Amino acid sequence: MTRSEFVELIEDKTKKELESWQNLKDTKISVIRLPLQGKSLYIIEADYADRTVSVNLSKYYNLYENEITNTSSTPNSGISFLDVIATQIASEIQEKLTEPDELTEDDISDMRSDILGSTVIGIVNKDHPIAKHDFLIYKDIYDMRFIYYSDYTDLGLPVIDTARRKEELKQYSIPFSELDAEALKNTEQTHPACITQSEKHGYTVCHITSGNEPFGAAALFYPDTLNKISHMLSGSFFLLPYNTHEFYAIGFTKEGRETLKKSLKKAIFEINQKMCESHMQDMILSENIYVYDSEEGNLQAV
Repeated sequence: MTRSEFVELIEDKTKKELESWQNLKDTKISVIRLPLQGKSLYIIEADYADRTVSVNLSKYYNLYENEITNTSSTPNSGISFLDVIATQIASEIQEKLTEPDELTEDDISDMRSDILGSTVIGIVNKDHPIAKHDFLIYKDIYDMRFIYYSDYTDLGLPVIDTARRKEELKQYSIPFSELDAEALKNTEQTHPACITQSEKHGYTVCHITSGNEPFGAAALFYPDTLNKISHMLSGSFFLLPYNTHEFYAIGFTKEGRETLKKSLKKAIFEINQKMCESHMQDMILSENIYVYDSEEGNLQAV
């Protein structure tokens, strides 16, 4: 049995085992796969109440392999041995959930550095499924919501599995303002903004995104993006949140402002409606259009 096959089976058996334990039946578990020297490290993460604990599956896979290698059992008895392992994992989860963590100052320092150095920002609408978990860390901008996570999406990990939790900030004494600043810096360094200018229907338009699909629209909020666009468009501009991956900025004249605003309000309604019809509602970023005042340096919904 391969390591990935073992992980898939043991995840299912551990969930069933926890459901049979009265004090752990509400525990939510998920498997996280992390890169480690060209291989994969599998971890079971368990959430219960306001606590999150992790169990490294490597030792349990080695235990399983040794059992199969050192016995003359049939394959079926080898598979049943997974039930024993699932019970052991559940016991480790219970022990970690019920006993206080004993972290040294070096442990805390290392974890702080890892969290601050690996966290990036995504952006979604407040109605997005991931935006409805109260235990996660958020920052709201009108009806848009920043989410904070470690970027392991290239490994096929869903963002929810690496999203930053409020408990982490508390446990490692990290102020939200520090996490926010570092995550924004990490995101810009890893996924630089891409701003392209064109002429459409008589308007000068800028397209804003980054390579961080599907959260490229977050590039709009990098420290200097709005200022760069105001120089490219020679003044104030409207912003059309096309989806979670891209914004459009459209320059306007004083005389044409109201006409353009009405047109964009109609456009955002139609864009969002089409995404709903196409079952792509998770890509909807906002129901508003926005205006950036280049003289005041502020962003407002209109």
